[in-house]
Amino acid sequence: MGYIFGGTQITKFSWFEYQALMLILAAMVVSSLFFVEMTLKNFQVLPLLFPGMFSVHEKRFLFFNHDISGLRAKRIRGEAKMVLRITLIGVLSYLWHHCVIEMTQQVGKTFPTQQCSVGQDCFASEFTLACLFNKRTVGIDCNAEHKDFSHRMVVSCIRFVPPTASSWLMHLAISYSVTQLSFKAFELLAWIGGGSTRFRRFLLSMVFVGFSIFGILYFVGVWTDFESTWISFVMGLTIPLFFHSVYKCAVHLEQLWQEDAARVHRNIEEHLSDAFKDIADAVCQPYISPESLCRPTLVKGSIVNKIKNKIQTMRGSVLGKIGKDTGLDAAESLCGTSPSTPRSPTSPGSISHGSRDPPEPPVLALSPGEHEVYV
Repeated sequence: MGYIFGGTQITKFSWFEYQALMLILAAMVVSSLFFVEMTLKNFQVLPLLFPGMFSVHEKRFLFFNHDISGLRAKRIRGEAKMVLRITLIGVLSYLWHHCVIEMTQQVGKTFPTQQCSVGQDCFASEFTLACLFNKRTVGIDCNAEHKDFSHRMVVSCIRFVPPTASSWLMHLAISYSVTQLSFKAFELLAWIGGGSTRFRRFLLSMVFVGFSIFGILYFVGVWTDFESTWISFVMGLTIPLFFHSVYKCAVHLEQLWQEDAARVHRNIEEHLSDAFKDIADAVCQPYISPESLCRPTLVKGSIVNKIKNKIQTMRGSVLGKIGKDTGLDAAESLCGTSPSTPRSPTSPGSISHGSRDPPEPPVLALSPGEHEVYV
């Protein structure tokens, strides 16, 4: 197979034709992202993709069973969407690399013997900054003598993957497993990070280490021979972004837990204040009539009302016992009548059962000088 636009028989396709195929890959990724964005905008799919993290109950959006709204909800959903985009880019790159076009790149003076043995088309360019602009890329004849280069070169090798049903099915299953692994890891790590400060620090360190490794691998070819693939480039960039999204969701979850704990503590203080206020009012009540003690009271189920009624009953029984011991009835004890208060001297037989007030004692007319005597 020769060049589509004409050329020699050194490689099957020209470098620009391979770049056009890579452009098709980029178009597929962009169209997939557009489809995902439209789906996320028109449908509530986050509870289906992350069932352990998001849920919808009575038209309320919940994040780990916490009702979120406003700017916080927008930020948390944005991080979940970012993880979805990262996973989609990684999965599409994996399928493209193993099912459509396999591409490897090496920097150094070594001849690509292994790549030529598997039938890849290799292209070389000088390892300079100008090669990014002048596109001075030449094909490598794999059938010629395999000699190392005299100076450092950037060698890119590309080949079409032979399509087989078993290979496609295997890689599709692997892609699905990687997707589920990414989603579950996002939920689990965010949950652990919400309750552990040390784990959040570990996530920050992983973000720093990931970007550092990516930068080192990108420029390591300056000092030594280095070989990489497209999928390794994508993974090296997306893993730090994944940990960064996990860290931000963990911070939001930790704030929600703190607010929930403060709310519960505030409610307990308010209920205790109301309860002690009612108890103080019940204890300091000046008078309780005996009729109110004998009258059945309706307890509504409030613990404050139950305590209040119990105190009233205990107070009535204690005062009644005191009145019995001192010769007074409960009503007089409750009314505050003192035992030392003098009563009108009456005889037991002179008190009429039909009248409420006792009769007055008779007064005898005496001559001057005689003393008044009560009979």
